[in-house]
Amino acid sequence: TEVNNNIATKQNSANIQVVTGAISSIGAGATKTSDVAYPSGFTKANTVILSKMCSSNNNYYDNVDLAETASGFPSISMVALTDSVIRVWLNNLSSEEAKNGYFKITLMKVD
Repeated sequence: TEVNNNIATKQNSANIQVVTGAISSIGAGATKTSDVAYPSGFTKANTVILSKMCSSNNNYYDNVDLAETASGFPSISMVALTDSVIRVWLNNLSSEEAKNGYFKITLMKVD
């Protein structure tokens, strides 16, 4: 009813956006951050994270699946909605070599 109508209203292309990014040369066992700009109209106050996925080779994985089944690849350890940017922490699960990591984060605007 009212809740269903509100959810349906939010599910359009203007209210759902995907941000992507990459972090190169994450040292073995290390964590690096990347800051990504909010899409137009999105802010800390009106944004909800729907999903987050990461990759080292353009095959994206859910963060939990990646950590459990593909040890040695980068994993998203945290995403923070700050006042000015979306900050992403990628952790290199490899203990032997530096890796490049890529991420996709799906956002929904809820105001």
